[in-house]
Amino acid sequence: MIKSRQIMVYILVFITIAMPTSMAYARSRSVIDRLQSQISYQWKLKNGKHSAFKVHVYISVPTTRDHQIVSDIEIIPKPIAYLDDEFDQKIACIELVDVAPGQEINICWNAKVTTIDKNYNIDPAKTKGFEHIPDDIIKLYTKDEDKYCLNSPVIKEAAKEASKGEKKPYWIAKNVLDYVHSRIRYEMDGRHDNIEQILLNGKGSCTEFAVLFEALCRANGLPAINVLGTKCRDNGIDKLFHKWSKVYIPPYGWIPFDATGGYFGRDRSKALILGIRGSKSEYLNWNSHFITANKDGKISKKEISYAAYSDRSCGLGGLGGYAVWLDQESGFIVNSSHDHLKADGKSNSIITATMKTPLGKPISDLDVQITLSKGKGTISSVESHPDGTYTATYTAPMEPCNETITVNVLGLSKSVEIKSDNISHFQRFKFLYLSFIVAQAIGLALLLNS
Repeated sequence: MIKSRQIMVYILVFITIAMPTSMAYARSRSVIDRLQSQISYQWKLKNGKHSAFKVHVYISVPTTRDHQIVSDIEIIPKPIAYLDDEFDQKIACIELVDVAPGQEINICWNAKVTTIDKNYNIDPAKTKGFEHIPDDIIKLYTKDEDKYCLNSPVIKEAAKEASKGEKKPYWIAKNVLDYVHSRIRYEMDGRHDNIEQILLNGKGSCTEFAVLFEALCRANGLPAINVLGTKCRDNGIDKLFHKWSKVYIPPYGWIPFDATGGYFGRDRSKALILGIRGSKSEYLNWNSHFITANKDGKISKKEISYAAYSDRSCGLGGLGGYAVWLDQESGFIVNSSHDHLKADGKSNSIITATMKTPLGKPISDLDVQITLSKGKGTISSVESHPDGTYTATYTAPMEPCNETITVNVLGLSKSVEIKSDNISHFQRFKFLYLSFIVAQAIGLALLLNS
């Protein structure tokens, strides 16, 4: 009993003293920007009071594009045909026969998906004017639609104000993005007001942000399209979805603009594009589906839709960019050998950036830059190694500070943080050792007093 009590005291005292210290100083940090998932996208339709002899349901099919790879897709029920609309969106047509009153119908697709952070590395000085945008793109993606209200005096005036008199597509799009993001407050209320009302109320969800942004771009003669996507939420279920936009910026092509988030030129690894459209099409409405029924009956839908993410795993991130995007999934991870140093002007930490393809092939010929945010410490020049790693040595300053060290490559940036204070590694080890001795003394005292 006495021996057991002594052992318990040892354990409790040591854990209490040592664990916070070891947890605080033993971590290394890494950044990941690739997401692999198994996604199941579900629709539930419920018929009303009438029978429907034959119903056609059209749904947009996610495809490999830009920053995403979609494979092993299965649609249930099996489509009778696959189509492409005028916006080159792939569409599945599902036929439902003899739908009874009140009948519920489940439609879904399942797929393996890899999404990657992609940075388009836009250089404003290299962007070009409207004369470099193809005529067919201008014709298709600047026309008026019921949601855009381009003939409205309110929209015309807002478009003029938002552009700030700029003439080049890049600067028009950027100014319009800033205009919408600064004037509209995010509010998820389930309403879908027209854009005049959105401007008047100054609030809306991602749908309102995107549609208003696209309208003001089109009113300035700039091609813009609507993007519907799903986002990987923390709980793995997305019932909200997300909408953003793309604008044609010559010579780069279609560039993502997220008016809700206020950023552009980057595809996020947590977002999957479900469909892209310039407006309603022959098969789809402004969402990701459309339902038609023949004259023998009408189906009144009560829809519940959501995307479920499973088997999620983060991997080495994509290098992205238009310059190099090896195998569509290059690896980029950053860590430090120590994230806590003594502020003595000589303690150091090795910063390592690893670059590999998904097949594990090292990438050792990149221009990698490693820089300091504050510059109180020092950083050595970057060394490239055959195994795809790039290293630099950070040396702590003489005074305590919190330093952010950033690795830049092909337009992507990742950072690690290092804290420098007046406690050395030896002092921390000494503290742990003394704590252990104290624990032993306490245990011995308890033993002698028993």
